[in-house]
Amino acid sequence: MVGMVSNLRVLMITPLVDPRHDLLGFIPSWIKELAKRVVKLIVVTSKSNKQPFISSNVEITEYGSSINKFVTLVNLSTILARYVPKVDIVFCHMYPEFVLWVSPYARFFRKPIIMWYTHPHVSHKLMLAHVLAKKIVTASVGSFRISSKKVVIIGHGIDTDMFKQGMKKANNKDMNTKIILAVGRISPIKDYVTLIKAANILINERKHRDLRFVVVGDVPMTSHLEYYKTLQRMIKEFSLSDFFKFVGRVPHDKIVEYYQQCDVYVNMSPTGSFDKSVLEAMACEKPVILCSKSFTKILHPYDKYCLFTYQDNIEMAEKIEKMVYDEKLRREVGEYLREQVFQCCSLKIFVDNLVKIFEEALRNDCI
Repeated sequence: MVGMVSNLRVLMITPLVDPRHDLLGFIPSWIKELAKRVVKLIVVTSKSNKQPFISSNVEITEYGSSINKFVTLVNLSTILARYVPKVDIVFCHMYPEFVLWVSPYARFFRKPIIMWYTHPHVSHKLMLAHVLAKKIVTASVGSFRISSKKVVIIGHGIDTDMFKQGMKKANNKDMNTKIILAVGRISPIKDYVTLIKAANILINERKHRDLRFVVVGDVPMTSHLEYYKTLQRMIKEFSLSDFFKFVGRVPHDKIVEYYQQCDVYVNMSPTGSFDKSVLEAMACEKPVILCSKSFTKILHPYDKYCLFTYQDNIEMAEKIEKMVYDEKLRREVGEYLREQVFQCCSLKIFVDNLVKIFEEALRNDCI
């Protein structure tokens, strides 16, 4: 059921439109849902996989990603000069650079800029984009680290039609195998060291040989290759090669299968992180074990079963063990978390809130 409908004409600038991209594959679902609530949605992106499901009120324009940055900027400038006058509001998705590029046109034609940003890093570009934008929309307190009255926290938007419970595949080699899943790039901030240490306790010390640990995600930065090699050495030293697997990059439209096949989802990122993957797992009715206290409210009253102290591999192992082998608790927590996501973090609610912010920015426009 479609939520609120607005007469807005929106220009959305976003990095990529491709449902198969492992990190940005969610963007088409945002476009589809936003299009239901506005009169016109113009999407400007570097590259797109033109999709038949995109509705008739959506126009997607590519500015390209030429090796020559000057050519790219000329293309983008031409597109912005053509479309900014035709819309009511500009929505810059993810990259501060988008705000910097569109700002001259937005100010000239008096169009407010709304920026979505969720990352702890604060760059000079982000600080300038913050000044130029009317509102900053983010997922949590820790997702935007500049203190400002412009910031509006609306959580993540999870496609609960896509991310939902599924049956374990009957062709699994061993239906009694318990799968512990983690999804995220291979980076020190994700703290896979703690997960490997917890796996060592569970498999080698407590002899739970029916456990399998699966990590979905690639190494996005060459500077993190050494970290990945360190993880591989740890797995070998602990004799976990048969129990711990890195599967690499998985397209966004295929990742739901990994959530559905796991028994418990884990996330080792520190407090302040509000990882979307955790909510996706919850939407699939999977209990989660994590250390970010940003999730305390949504986990309550099961937080005592789901939260462990950051980098405490012993406590993490205990929480995994309890959740994996208590089937009643696992089912109870999974059903509860699905409902929590549906009530407060669904894509439909998220887009409703986003449109409200657009309309408020227009009403209070003082550019």
